[in-house]
Amino acid sequence: MEPTPPGWMGDSSAAQHSSTLLSTPAVIFGCTFADELYRLSGSPGGWPAMAAVGAALLLRSSVALWIVADAQEDGRAVPYDMGSFVFFLPLVGLIYLFLRRGWEAFIPLGWYIVLVLAATFCAWLPNIVAFIMTGQVAHI
Repeated sequence: MEPTPPGWMGDSSAAQHSSTLLSTPAVIFGCTFADELYRLSGSPGGWPAMAAVGAALLLRSSVALWIVADAQEDGRAVPYDMGSFVFFLPLVGLIYLFLRRGWEAFIPLGWYIVLVLAATFCAWLPNIVAFIMTGQVAHI
């Protein structure tokens, strides 16, 4: 086996940055941001539409993967295709969250809402600045 080049995932800081960039919160933020930008641009067809569909699929799959990993980490047996249930029926994930954590389910749910609102705000920020600079705020 060949040695890994220095700095390529063998370095602990590179692995840490990679795991942070590809973490579920980063994916939730990035996919929501991409979806909002798509809607703000007038929902054009072609490649932007395909990218928006990809972002929506990635968002759902990352949440489904987190729920399956959370169930396995707790030592609970998960149904054979729990990830698909969560992917196609997001309500199943919400039900799982409250069954698993009880009232503490509001903590990850709250963080999810904060991430979605932050991504939405960041996507809208250039438009807000443009409205202020052009003086069209009164027309909103």
